Amino acid sequence: HQTQPVYKETHPIDCETLASVDLNRLENSDEERLDELNHLISLIAPNTPHFTSSDEIGFWLADHITEYKPFQELLKACRGSAISFEELASSLFPGDTNAYAALDAILTIAPLAKDRNGNVLFPARMHMLFRGFHGIYACINPDCPRGHHGNGLKLGQIFLNDRHAVCPECNSRVYELYTDRRCGALFLHGFVSGITHKQFLWTTKGTFFDEGQMKELHLYLPMEGDELPPPARGRAKQHRCWLDIQNGYVTFDDSDNGMDGFRELWYSIPAKPRKDNPDLFTFGSCPKCKSNFSHTQIRGFSTRGNEPFYNLIQSQFQEQSPASMAKLQDEQLPNDGRKVLLFSDSRQKAARLARDMSISSDNWAIRKLFLIALEQLAADRVNSEQDPVLDDIYSYIVREAAKQNIDLFSNESRKSFREATNWYKRPAPVQGSRR
Repeated sequence: HQTQPVYKETHPIDCETLASVDLNRLENSDEERLDELNHLISLIAPNTPHFTSSDEIGFWLADHITEYKPFQELLKACRGSAISFEELASSLFPGDTNAYAALDAILTIAPLAKDRNGNVLFPARMHMLFRGFHGIYACINPDCPRGHHGNGLKLGQIFLNDRHAVCPECNSRVYELYTDRRCGALFLHGFVSGITHKQFLWTTKGTFFDEGQMKELHLYLPMEGDELPPPARGRAKQHRCWLDIQNGYVTFDDSDNGMDGFRELWYSIPAKPRKDNPDLFTFGSCPKCKSNFSHTQIRGFSTRGNEPFYNLIQSQFQEQSPASMAKLQDEQLPNDGRKVLLFSDSRQKAARLARDMSISSDNWAIRKLFLIALEQLAADRVNSEQDPVLDDIYSYIVREAAKQNIDLFSNESRKSFREATNWYKRPAPVQGSRR
């Protein structure tokens, strides 16, 4: 940071005043940002004239912002060392319920202070740390005091780690949840030593003394109104079982049917052992949506691969404000000038990440372009004798991509797509001239 004068007497700013700043307006257009800053300055420095440009207001902030106690304390606290958002809020506004909102405001305003040489008063860097899920775990007691109810299904308390073998609220067993991501059907994931009368449902394979005997098992959590499907030719039969919610034993017959403290679950034994995992007892088709499963269809909720990372980056990307209108008018900037720069410690990981993110980005853009194109195709056929056909959808997608200045695909496919969009970007022919 630049060396700023230290004022013996600083002006206080009420925490509520800072918390009332509209951050959305500060991050939108230049006009809205200027109007919101003028409003704030009129509250903390009533005799200051109204500013008409962002440069003027930036100069004023650089000259006067350190006269105010919250901003001066911010510069002191952040100079030379890192500090967490929570620590900074409690330091600047101790005991105030609006501390987080007020700190958000001054962290947004302080970087806008620039002197006449273009130097930023508060060139802060904020680190946002994200951690993926290791899985989602649930208490299986439908009457748990901290339970969750919805869509015909009842579960107990939800946990984002495997630290609890039993629920701290009701002492019922806790198991990891798996899902069919197409329809949202939920399954319990566990291990048993065999499908016989009564077995203990382990949470991990290594818990049992002989790992070679353990069988991985998916148990479907039926919703209200679900009926066990009748046997069908070519499909593995589905069966009921009963799980003791307190001690974790599964009864694979109907001897505990209707007993208190037992929960109905469904299981299935494949007609043939799976080649990729012969010790897995799972369903050949989803009990909820009846769709056939592939070997990767039932999954846990742990964060895997680069797609979740892409979704995180995409959210940050969309939160950015577009470039100024002057820049957008001068040249056609992709994504309205929004940019995200990524770093990786490994070239191999960086290459893999770039590939996966490009694929995810293209898929996301194509889905949106397809829906827009489908709507335009249907609208163009309203007064036509021809019915809309999907054979025509590609030209509509290309036209919309050209309109939105969107580039897709890679290598030869990118070249072909760019040539198609350039055809729609060509200047309109002069009236009366030959094509």
